[in-house]
Amino acid sequence: MRIVLIENSCPDTRALGVRSLSSYCRAGGHDARIIFLPPVVERMSTGVKRLPPYRKSTMNDVISICRGADLVGISVLSYYYDLAVQVTRAVQTGLDLPVIWGGYHPMGTVSSSLEIADLIGIGEGEQMLVDLLNAWSEGHDGLATRNLAYPENGGIHQNDVRPLIQNLDSLPFLDYRLNAHYVMDTQSGRLVPLDRGQALRLSRMGPLSRLGPHHHYQTFMSRGCPYHCAYCCENMIHAIYRGQKYLRRRSPESLVAELECNLRENDYVDAIAFSDDSFSEASDDEIERFAAVYRSRINLPFSGQFSPITLSERKLKALLDAGLKYVEVGIQTGSERTKKMYHRSLSNDKILKTCGLLNRNIGRLLPPDYHFIVDNPWESTSDLIDTLNLVTKIPRPRGIKVSSLIFYPGTELYEKARAENRIGNEIEQVYRKNFGALSPAPANLIFFLSDLAWFPGVLLKPLIKPWILNRRGPLSRTIVSIAVSGIVFVRRALGKIRRILKRSDPS
Repeated sequence: MRIVLIENSCPDTRALGVRSLSSYCRAGGHDARIIFLPPVVERMSTGVKRLPPYRKSTMNDVISICRGADLVGISVLSYYYDLAVQVTRAVQTGLDLPVIWGGYHPMGTVSSSLEIADLIGIGEGEQMLVDLLNAWSEGHDGLATRNLAYPENGGIHQNDVRPLIQNLDSLPFLDYRLNAHYVMDTQSGRLVPLDRGQALRLSRMGPLSRLGPHHHYQTFMSRGCPYHCAYCCENMIHAIYRGQKYLRRRSPESLVAELECNLRENDYVDAIAFSDDSFSEASDDEIERFAAVYRSRINLPFSGQFSPITLSERKLKALLDAGLKYVEVGIQTGSERTKKMYHRSLSNDKILKTCGLLNRNIGRLLPPDYHFIVDNPWESTSDLIDTLNLVTKIPRPRGIKVSSLIFYPGTELYEKARAENRIGNEIEQVYRKNFGALSPAPANLIFFLSDLAWFPGVLLKPLIKPWILNRRGPLSRTIVSIAVSGIVFVRRALGKIRRILKRSDPS
């Protein structure tokens, strides 16, 4: 049987989910191909709420590649819902093929998603897809397949889910084959083979690009997250598999074997990006064991996401010795009240201790980025002051990255917002809301200024005042918008000048 998997939510070709599904289907004896459709995203600072649809020529190429397949699978995130609908309709009308959706969005919106897709995959999809394709190859309808949801007699039938894959070492390596998949050329809109040239271009998008022209390979050491954050879709998956061990890890030997195997074909790779929800959840001993194996057999610079709760000095030393160069840390808020709302039980003292630990290692590390959530309608001015005061205490150099709170379907805050009638038009307010399009609130301007390396930190403190943060009228919003636009313009101009000077430097 033949399956075509489509990824439309990554600007590059990392797409670990569909790469894992593809390799598992191939190991199960089926033909699998991936189509990467990177969305043409306008600059986030514009506040765009709708991604432009794919060109007709792109859809024609999708139909051409899917012709002869038995099933088309699409990985769907809420912000890319419109694009997923466009691709689904094109395949259904152009080829009369069944389309299955998987990912966070359809799992949180099974009923409405089945108005578009023919089938929905719930939870981990590797064995579900193989079981479904096996059933079809044997002449069965496959509707008894576990983890499957489908329309039935005017309603919805959702099968039970199989247990989580506990032994991650049993999974085949991620499918990073060259010349076996397709990617959309964003200039022409046409689908072209993902050959070495395309892979070279797209692999430069990654966290270590600031070190120079690195080519990234993205993979994972673990699956699952130990936390239960109220704004995150991971909680929905936790609930599906309640009672099972959710955070699972590969052995260092399995990970390194994958890298050695796939880097032989992708020999241009010179940096590794780990996509684990929190790389530092492993014990000190486990981290040291990984570091020793990785350093002796791979020895490439790498990056990861870390929790301020579990990153220790011993872990950091081992990882730095193994080649760690860049760290992202999720903080989200400095307000104790908001932490309770988010189910994030960590003290500001512990956060600052972790920030200090990272700061002492700048030089071996790139300046870390710290993530915060803004535009929370339940936060008070006092909550904002607590968070901004925390930001001012984080030692420089560092980056402050903010995202607008979105009520993703299936999350606890989505249910809270629905109960309080805060969501009117769900498609406009949720699916088409860009997490990078911040509201023109004075607090967001202060966050923005705090991320500027050249903006004096001493000038931030006087701005964190209730009479400034409470200004939310039209004039205040206009002033904030103009200020942010002006700063963005200056940053881009300076960046362009630096790039021109760098190209003209004879050395």
